[in-house]
Amino acid sequence: MMFPYHQYEVLPTPGNRAGLLYRPVIPVRVVGPTGVQVVLGLVDTGSDVPVLPSFILPLIGAAYTTDESAIFRGVGGQEVAAH
Repeated sequence: MMFPYHQYEVLPTPGNRAGLLYRPVIPVRVVGPTGVQVVLGLVDTGSDVPVLPSFILPLIGAAYTTDESAIFRGVGGQEVAAH
């Protein structure tokens, strides 16, 4: 499969002095009980689960609770809490 790559500006590093990254992103249609939103999703073949930003949930009428959470770790070991 081939995916379109979008250019992103990032802080320069010794390995990326130009401060530009190219990431594969595709439009993703997210459907809920009362609405539909299209967002750009990063194609990440190493991801274990799909993750959505919480601002989308009220836009599509999705019910959610913050009672349950999970801890995700990135490749560098940093932890991020999600609901």
